[in-house]
Amino acid sequence: FDGVDIDLEHGINAQYMGEALKSLSEKAGGDLVLTMAPQTIDMQSTGTEYFKLALDVKDILTVVNMQYY
Repeated sequence: FDGVDIDLEHGINAQYMGEALKSLSEKAGGDLVLTMAPQTIDMQSTGTEYFKLALDVKDILTVVNMQYY
C-alpha cells in the first residue's frame, strides 16, 4: 500500500475528505502517494468541491491526472 487515488464522480464534502486525507498522511508519513483524477469540469472553478479539496491537500498531493472526456 503506497497511497490513495481520489477519483470521485458523485460529489464530495471537501472539508471531511481533506481532514481524512491529512490524517492518513500523518499516519503514513512522508512516503504516502496521493493522486487525483478529476474531470475537467470539476477543476474549472475554485468553488467546486473537488477544486476545494485539491487546494486543501496541495501540500500532500503527489500528482493530478486530468480526465479529458
